Amino acid sequence: MKIYHCPTPRQLEAMMRPRCPQPGQIERLYRQRAIHVAKLQAKGSVDAPDLADLDRLGRFDVAVRLWALCTEKAKQALRNDQHHQVRAAAVLAAPPVARTQRPVV
Repeated sequence: MKIYHCPTPRQLEAMMRPRCPQPGQIERLYRQRAIHVAKLQAKGSVDAPDLADLDRLGRFDVAVRLWALCTEKAKQALRNDQHHQVRAAAVLAAPPVARTQRPVV
């Protein structure tokens, strides 16, 4: 019996070098990304190690759609991501910091 390994979105993205994908490769990447994000959503929480297998757009999707399910470590990882698009999505997804009122003098 042969066991097939399904590559993660990050591995699929890495295999597309140079950036001239083979026919069907982009569709496969999008499908794998959607499956991976759906599994995280079904799990009910997103931890920092869960983000390791996601490519940039997968991490962006988690920051936008699954922010409420992220643990504090996952939120911190998204805020400090290597890509500015993911960092910006994380900042925008986070609730605004409550402003304290200045005392009237």
